[in-house]
Amino acid sequence: MIMPGLVNAHTHLELSGLGGRIAQFDSFADWLRQLVQLRRGLNPADLREAVTRGIELSLRAGTTLVGDISASGPSWECLRQSPVRKVVFEEVVGLSEGAAAAQTERLRRLLGT
Repeated sequence: MIMPGLVNAHTHLELSGLGGRIAQFDSFADWLRQLVQLRRGLNPADLREAVTRGIELSLRAGTTLVGDISASGPSWECLRQSPVRKVVFEEVVGLSEGAAAAQTERLRRLLGT
């Protein structure tokens, strides 16, 4: 069969290394708390490795275009060097005034503005 490549419009490639690491959970909020805690324990090298692994898994599954939601920035670098077609959406979440200001500054640095 010949078919076009698949599209995954909502990926979190930097979380590719967390498979099987979340314990049992009772609610979405519980799952999300565990995910955020695990994510905070990842260093930049872990994140780059996870993104690279996620790209490899995507391509192996026939996905040739991804829309990646990135919370820390490694997707830009890794996807730039990848044959997969891509769009990166930088996730910016700041629930407190201080966190919002810090995220805004991080985004400005990333965009060079």
